[in-house]
Amino acid sequence: MIVDAPVIQIQEVVMDRIDIQLQDETGNWRTYSVTQNNDLLINSAMEALKFQFPNRRVRAVNQRGMLINIL
Repeated sequence: MIVDAPVIQIQEVVMDRIDIQLQDETGNWRTYSVTQNNDLLINSAMEALKFQFPNRRVRAVNQRGMLINIL
């Protein structure tokens, strides 16, 4: 008797890229850097950009446009 083995599917894990953006003087969001979806990397990239432009808003958004964090 032959028994079919269960099919095992392996899902590929895709790391979302995170865009670190700065709001310019006209209100538009401009991407200044791209990082991996890692809390420490996101926060350090945002803090570095905020340090360069202290009077501007900084945000992190994923590939789908969802807001991750804003300073």
